[in-house]
Amino acid sequence: MTEAEAIKTFHESKNLFQSGVWQKFQEPLGRKSYRFSILGNDILVIRYSLYRNWTYLFVPKGPTVISNELLKDLTEEVSKIKEKTDVFLRMEPPTDDENDKKAIKQSGFKPVTDKSLLSRQISPENTLLIDLALSEEEMLAQMKPKGRYNIRLAQKKGVVIKTSTDPKDIKTYVDLLQDLESRGKYSGHPERYYFKQFEALSGENAGKIYISYFDDKPISAAIMGYADGVATYLHGASSNYHREVMAPYLIQWQAIIDAKNNGFKVYDFWGISPEGQSNHRLSSVTDFKLKFGGIRIADIGSFDLVFNKKIYRSLTILNNLKKKIKR
Repeated sequence: MTEAEAIKTFHESKNLFQSGVWQKFQEPLGRKSYRFSILGNDILVIRYSLYRNWTYLFVPKGPTVISNELLKDLTEEVSKIKEKTDVFLRMEPPTDDENDKKAIKQSGFKPVTDKSLLSRQISPENTLLIDLALSEEEMLAQMKPKGRYNIRLAQKKGVVIKTSTDPKDIKTYVDLLQDLESRGKYSGHPERYYFKQFEALSGENAGKIYISYFDDKPISAAIMGYADGVATYLHGASSNYHREVMAPYLIQWQAIIDAKNNGFKVYDFWGISPEGQSNHRLSSVTDFKLKFGGIRIADIGSFDLVFNKKIYRSLTILNNLKKKIKR
């Protein structure tokens, strides 16, 4: 595939976050979800908790198709299920087309900025793709030299990669995550979140966990999700034990090769920092991911359709004050 073809394949896929599997995952978390069929497009909308009794509606990685007519029909359908507690509707369409952005703004949505309520997007707008139509040799060649070196180092040191679809193995991931959190490197979700997510994914043959071992001890793990030709690296964690053997690099390489061999078209690293933003919250993982080469893409971002302007404004002010206090 050309770079443009890989991006088109990614954007037009029936992505994991709009799938029935993702909808099933919401139920045990206590989130109510809705699915609308609009102009031949299925659109998943989920109700999230916001603050106290306030809530908002969210279209994860969607709609996957944008038009004035579709947006008009979507807002009409949402108005039928909207509750008094819903402050706004947020959507994060997987597109880099500026014409789509124009249509969205014309439909009454406002772009989400750093000063907006919930300014940290649930879905990253910048990501890194690997074209799985490339041969293994071509994928290695596009990597940075340090990426190739670290993969070979892990292989030479005897790092062993195992995979599982058993939700019980999420405990291994959570233990590694807690190790990571204890070093102040990351703050993740509660254990139940990962367990229920993987239970839904693996139950539909849409997920797999990769665990690396050194000296028979698990030292890193990655959770993968699969849908419509796209393999997505959802979560990763590693311990401080023998970091010098570079196990996370071998996990990613194995996951990429497995996705290719299983017929997937694109590998999505699921989130990197925007170019030139070295202080971005994803900067630390971006350096790791970019060592695999690939195609950087930047979608048009998130958009809110506000239902309750007074509450939206008040919560935005409160949210920005909290940010300043944390600094």
